[in-house]
Order: sequence, then C-alpha cells, then structure tokens
Amino acid sequence: MNIKNLTPEELEQMSYTDLTYLLLKENKKSMNTPTIFKEICKLLGYTDSEYADKIGDYYTSLTIDKRFVLLDNNEWDIRDNHSVEIVMDDEEEIDAFIPEEYWSLDAQLKVKGEKRPLTAKFYGTEKKKMTIHSKEEMDEILKKLENEEFQITDIKNSERTRKAPLPFTTSTLQQEAAKALNFGTQKTMRIAQQLYEGVDIKGNGTVGVITYLRTDSTRISEEADAAARSYIAETYGEAYVAEGTKTKSVDKKIQDAHEAIRPSDINRVPSEIKESLTRDQFRLYQLIWKRFAASRMANAVYETTTVNIGKGDYRFHVSASKVAFDGFMLAYVDSDDEKAENNVLLKSIDEDTKLSLKEYEPKQHFT
Repeated sequence: MNIKNLTPEELEQMSYTDLTYLLLKENKKSMNTPTIFKEICKLLGYTDSEYADKIGDYYTSLTIDKRFVLLDNNEWDIRDNHSVEIVMDDEEEIDAFIPEEYWSLDAQLKVKGEKRPLTAKFYGTEKKKMTIHSKEEMDEILKKLENEEFQITDIKNSERTRKAPLPFTTSTLQQEAAKALNFGTQKTMRIAQQLYEGVDIKGNGTVGVITYLRTDSTRISEEADAAARSYIAETYGEAYVAEGTKTKSVDKKIQDAHEAIRPSDINRVPSEIKESLTRDQFRLYQLIWKRFAASRMANAVYETTTVNIGKGDYRFHVSASKVAFDGFMLAYVDSDDEKAENNVLLKSIDEDTKLSLKEYEPKQHFT
C-alpha cells in the first residue's frame, strides 16, 4: 500500500500508528517524532493549532504500539519482521479467543460467638479440586449440599506479623486522606497548611499542631521519638512500645532536611483540641496523630488458621485470622487494612467449633 495513492477519506479513517507504519516503511529509514507527525499533518491537512492539540495524543499512541521501537538517537523505527509477525499472531489469537464460562461458590458460615461470618470457598471433593463449568453443574452441587452438615475436617495454625506503618510523608498523607477521608489533594494540602501555620487553641493561643507538610522523609527527631514512646508506655503499656526505630531507607535523591509529618506534640491528643478545630481540620489532624503514634508502637501479631471444611462429598477451604496481639492497631488501622481483613476471628477455632450456613454465593465468571 502506497500512502501517496490513498484518498483523503482513506487517510482520515486510518489511525496515527498505521500512518506512521506506512511512512517509515516507505521512507526506509528511521524518523523522529516531530518529523513523522508533521508529515501526517500535511497528509490530513491539519492546521498549526490542530498540530499542537494532537501531538501529545500521537506520541502516546506511538509509545504503546508494539510495531515501533524508540532508538538511542530519539528516532522511531519499525520493529523487525519477526516481531511484527508475533504481534500479528497475538492479535489473531485474541480475535480467535472464545471466553470459557466457569463458576465459583462461596459459603458464608456463621460461627458461634462471632458477629461476622466466615467466607469459605468451594474446593471440590476430598480427592481433587473441581472446576464448575456451568449453571447446571452449580445447581447439581447445591442440591447435593442441601441436607448435609458442615464439619471441620482439618486445621493448620501459623503466626504472622503485621508491621507498624511509617509516619506520613507528603505523598502517603495525600493517598491515605483520599482513601480514608475522601479528601482531594488540594484540600488535604490546604488543611495541612492551616494546621502547620497554627490554629487558635483555647488557653494556648495560636499553635502549629503539625510539623512541615512538604517532605519525602520518614525520619523523626530523637526528642519526638522519645516523647512518643513515653506517651505510648503510659497510655497503652510498655508492651506496645516499638523496639528500635522505624524509618525507610533514604534514597540519595530524597531531601532529608525535614522530618516526617507528625503532630508537633504527641500529648496534644485530637479529642482534647477538637473544639478548637473545624471538622475537616480535626479529621486530618486525627489521621496524622494516629499514624505517628502507630509508627512508634509494636507490630501486630495474628494467629492464622487454615481450615478444611467438609459437607457431604464436597470440601470448602477457609483461611481465618485471630488477632493475638493488636500492637499498633490499638491506635490506628489504615483504610486498606480495614478492607483486606475479611475473615478475622475474635477467638480461636477448632474441630469442635459449630458451623451453620448463612447463605451460599454462587458467581458466574468468564476467562
């Protein structure tokens, strides 16, 4: 196909990357991005303003197209024929792909003494794992499960540790404020600036309640670290004080002039100054205070239990956790942790634990 023989209508229907491919092929040499795009603009009759509007879109489309490679001299070239053939083969495989149906089955199980149910996942039979291929197979399994009792057949126990978080940097504060408080970046920084510059605290005048808000460092001053450990020991007990110091290894590119974001005084507890803050100021200050306190506290410890559950000829698996020592979680749990911990028990589970069905949750999927 010769690009010069194409009509304006045919050119207009082609993608940027297809036009680039033809240009490089006809010129039989590599070309830099502006040169290629100027040629395309001439072919399509773009004005200067349209060129400026579309150059960014063009460059992006070129970088994600598998047919091109950026050379060391900042010029584009076509990948070798073998690579192009591979891409074409991949595209043919994608076009020929037929999605396969399969189903999953979860059982929501009530455990005596627990408020939240356990989620047990269907495994198959005692001897082998099963894949459920259709609704008909699912209905047949559910029918066979109707009159059977859940029975714990095997339990394996282990222990895992959840590390206490580091204090906030600017980026991690923005991320957590977005998830936990639904604050946009600008709102987070505006309120943090207010807390840093100072708020009127009853009986204390105007006080900056947090440290500088623009920092990449997780470092904490010795004085602040000692004050936090003392507060934690007095408030929660010696067992909750972290061993050693917690900081992230410093990248050479990071400016370590400022500490991590923390309360200027750990003893200025959020609840005690709530009346002096606006609602949003209080929420952000509480987030910063809790995160800093947690960073100086001991790790949390979970007892993890993997349970095999039998019901008739079928087997379900469930992994559940019991908090053996809450550690830093006594002060702070981040938004991701709250979502991640589904099967958390208040007490241990054993082979005599009684299980009853709350509901089945069959779901259809496609590969």
